[in-house]
Amino acid sequence: MIIKNKKFGFTLAEALMALLVISLITIASIPVITKKKRMVESSVHGKWMCTIDDDGDHIVYGSESNPSGWVKSGSKCRFLVPRDARAFTVSAIGGGGGGAGSSLENERYNGSSGGFDVRKYGRYKFYAIGGGGQGGGWNCTAKKKKWGWGGAAGGVGYGSIDIGEDIIYVRMVEGAGGSGGSWSGGGGGDTVITAVYTNREEEIIRAGGGYGGPKRERAIGGDNSCETNKDGPAPSQGDVVFSNNVISPKKANTSSSNGQKDDYSYIGDSAARSIENFFGHSLNILETLTGRGGSPKHKDSGNEGFKGEAGMVVEVTYAGHGGKAAPDPVVSKFFPSFNKRRFDVIIGQGGKGGAKGQSGSDGTETKVGDFLTVYGGEGGEIYNTTSIQMTSKGTYQGDNGEEGSLYIKGYNSSVPKGGYVSGNNSANGEDATYYGSGGGGAGVKGSTFGSGGDGAPGFVIIEW
Repeated sequence: MIIKNKKFGFTLAEALMALLVISLITIASIPVITKKKRMVESSVHGKWMCTIDDDGDHIVYGSESNPSGWVKSGSKCRFLVPRDARAFTVSAIGGGGGGAGSSLENERYNGSSGGFDVRKYGRYKFYAIGGGGQGGGWNCTAKKKKWGWGGAAGGVGYGSIDIGEDIIYVRMVEGAGGSGGSWSGGGGGDTVITAVYTNREEEIIRAGGGYGGPKRERAIGGDNSCETNKDGPAPSQGDVVFSNNVISPKKANTSSSNGQKDDYSYIGDSAARSIENFFGHSLNILETLTGRGGSPKHKDSGNEGFKGEAGMVVEVTYAGHGGKAAPDPVVSKFFPSFNKRRFDVIIGQGGKGGAKGQSGSDGTETKVGDFLTVYGGEGGEIYNTTSIQMTSKGTYQGDNGEEGSLYIKGYNSSVPKGGYVSGNNSANGEDATYYGSGGGGAGVKGSTFGSGGDGAPGFVIIEW
């Protein structure tokens, strides 16, 4: 059998035909390529910018009236599309948010609750009133309708303490009023506030209960007369320990040799007002007769004393959060051309810094014609415990504002500092100066509160 080898390929005529087609296409493309090259070489190049000045007016860089400088343009900027310009790039950023002001938050705790878990750290004000002692009796058959000594009031004290993360619980025990005495009155119970640490306990204040009133009895020459001016002394108020301030309750008619029905000690008006002024609000101490000694009786033991009371209020001082920068990423879009010969640009305003206890306002959006919108940054919040930085006792730093991320050639960026941050000796947060940045948050020192800094306005760059 004879096997023939077959070979496949183009004929010479086919190859020549293919070369002819390629040559014709190349020749026809030359005018198009050279025209494109001439268009690129002849198209104009430039930069146009728009923002807001310190007066709140829009200003334009690269306008026809001043191509190499800034010109005020009122409430908006107008971009005139250059003739023969191609390949536009638009970069824009919105206004930065304003920083928050510093704030003070109060929260009250009553001793009747038994205590509370510590969830807020700061300076706590406290007060404690011991239970009043029971009144005493009168045991003298010769002189009826007389009274023994009245019970003494409980101890009264108040003050403040800084509570941090090492204290996990505060226990409050209110002293009971004195009772159960036989002729002589029973003593009132102690009111105690205790700080509970992870591995120990420590009393914050102990206001002792008032002593019970002693009985009055002493016969002279038989049962028909009683000597009353040699009885035991009037009972004393409860002792107070671990307190910044101790107040003496009032005693009523304790100099009477025969005793009186209103012969007891009580928390006076001035003492109650001192505590309430310290706390800054009414505690109703006078109305509830807290810690008052029991009145005496002319037989057996006197009336029971009134229960004690405890309370705390936390004053948590918070520094302000800094304002947020306009959102990332900064918008940068390519447009081969625009379908309009002109369009308006409205720059986003920077948010206003918050006053004491107020959040900063949000920055507003930047709009480029009807085809591009960029949102502003959020205003800083009033407080957040995780952001607090205590530099010294009673001094808190505000958060820095966020820096805007739009790169603008020839402009130096900076971080707006919070109140009392190194380099800023004021409680006020710094105003943002770099476009799209958020204002600094306010700090606080003692009773000096600050305002948040203003956010910076937005910015638009159009290049071609």
